[in-house]
Amino acid sequence: MGNSRLTDNLPDLPAAMRGFSRKPPFIVLFALLYLLLPISNIVFFVLRSDIGPNVLFTTFFRGVFIHHNVFLSITLLLWLTAPFIALGLYRVRLWAWYGFIGHATLMIFSSSYRFLSAELELSPAFILNVLVLIPAIFFLQKEIRRPYFNPRLRWWEQHPRLKQMLQVRLAWNEYVFDEKTYDLAPDGIFVQTENLSDVAVGYFFNITIYFQGEPTDPLSSRPVHVQGIVVWIQFEPEAFPCGYGVKFLGLADSERRRISSFIKAGLKKIEAAPA
Repeated sequence: MGNSRLTDNLPDLPAAMRGFSRKPPFIVLFALLYLLLPISNIVFFVLRSDIGPNVLFTTFFRGVFIHHNVFLSITLLLWLTAPFIALGLYRVRLWAWYGFIGHATLMIFSSSYRFLSAELELSPAFILNVLVLIPAIFFLQKEIRRPYFNPRLRWWEQHPRLKQMLQVRLAWNEYVFDEKTYDLAPDGIFVQTENLSDVAVGYFFNITIYFQGEPTDPLSSRPVHVQGIVVWIQFEPEAFPCGYGVKFLGLADSERRRISSFIKAGLKKIEAAPA
């Protein structure tokens, strides 16, 4: 295996891979709306009640903690968990996505049952979920749903990445894979390959990355050796080719500086290249 870069003839780096600081507005709005769900429900119940807020909340909490009313207990649970789910949605965490699905399903079931039993009118939270949030999942999948499942699409959290094809060797016990990178960042690489049958999220590798440095600087050609863990896998080519993302573990500061300098130099060449 030679210490050489395979090719320079790669497409220009997409803007989304150079690093952004703000997440898409759809995700911010999505989380904000979910944060407002319990507030809108509380305001709705207070405005619709004829007994005043103090008596209303006293009756509500007596129903939960003394009479153990199932539906009042579910309502309290939904109110208390909604802000945490909204925070997770804002931070684009996968657990929050599944929490949102379960939370919205439970809320719709509870509201529908009580409405059909003539116990309660449909709440604003029910209407918001049915008419706005749940349809948004299907009509705005790229902007809202996909970033929760694909860390690479959360570009506002990432370091600047250089789209560069380099030779890389990944080894663990008897397994040795000679592959190519699709891109690299100071904290990891994306390995472009269709050989995914022997790889899974959570696998550890000893990684060797081979650089082509300046002829006058032998140190810049020295390979980087580091351990890494597979954090996500792209099984079908979409915005990115098939392959898997590897996060570096315990990378020495000197090696991190080498990779960062390599990336900065590569990005400068791309920016300086004629359109």
